[in-house]
Amino acid sequence: MIFLLLLLWFGPFFSPILDVGRALNTLSDPMHYWCLKQMPQESTYLNLYSALLCGKELPVGTYRSAFQSIGLYHVLVVSGSHLLAIQKLLEPICHKFIFSQILINIILFIYCLLCDANPPVIRAFVYCLITQLAFVRKWYWNSAQTTLFSGIVTLIFFPQWIRSLSFNLSWIAALAVQWAHHLTQSKLKTAILTNGFMVPALVGWTVIHPFGWIANWLIAPLMGEGLLLLSFLGCLNSWFTYLCDKVWGGLFFLLNQWSQMIPSQPSSPAKANLIVFYLWFLQSIWLFFLWHKKKRKSFIQH
Repeated sequence: MIFLLLLLWFGPFFSPILDVGRALNTLSDPMHYWCLKQMPQESTYLNLYSALLCGKELPVGTYRSAFQSIGLYHVLVVSGSHLLAIQKLLEPICHKFIFSQILINIILFIYCLLCDANPPVIRAFVYCLITQLAFVRKWYWNSAQTTLFSGIVTLIFFPQWIRSLSFNLSWIAALAVQWAHHLTQSKLKTAILTNGFMVPALVGWTVIHPFGWIANWLIAPLMGEGLLLLSFLGCLNSWFTYLCDKVWGGLFFLLNQWSQMIPSQPSSPAKANLIVFYLWFLQSIWLFFLWHKKKRKSFIQH
């Protein structure tokens, strides 16, 4: 936590020295533009394709309101769930190669560039690299430690992201999922606990309602993998575009019907400094919990 505070104050000093952000933007800008051009331009749901596959921010309007009203907007933000889904698809294909993991990492990095190197997807990619490094070096880190250091390493190279809303929300969400998985194995309870942990960070930015939590449990996994693959195929073939458009239309209709059961809530701009504070608070509690658990286990063994 002290290191994070030091990054907040002194990170901008090291940013010009490292200059990774400018180099990354130089690579990502043309690739992101190319990615957007590959989307089905004639589709009614072009903006949804661009958001889900290329990481483009969804414009303010009907689609964005529908997803925000039910608490599912995070599914359209390219982050760890997207990289995990892509990795699952690549593993059966690349396992025959000698350096299969290196090849997968290269493809994932290219995808990060296609998504304009947005903060959430870069943090998720760093998490994948640290997980692999910890396994090779036999550091025996748990997912909480890996998540903590993935954010720290990302901030070392991109200290300006300490005030990025998308970066901090994705970091909080990753930690919330780990808390929930530690407390229960039930998928429904995991979804409820995850959303519960996220409430302080999402107040004023999206809808907080039990119906939205249930929607996350039912719809988010399908969108994270099934619709992601179908949308990708929709960019390759007009028949898949037609099929995917029908799925998008059905989903949009379902969200509109579901959102009518949720009372409208006043919105206000999320304050980045409060979200950062909440992130550090969660990280501190989580690390203290792990330290206490380890200390208690050591005491019992002796």
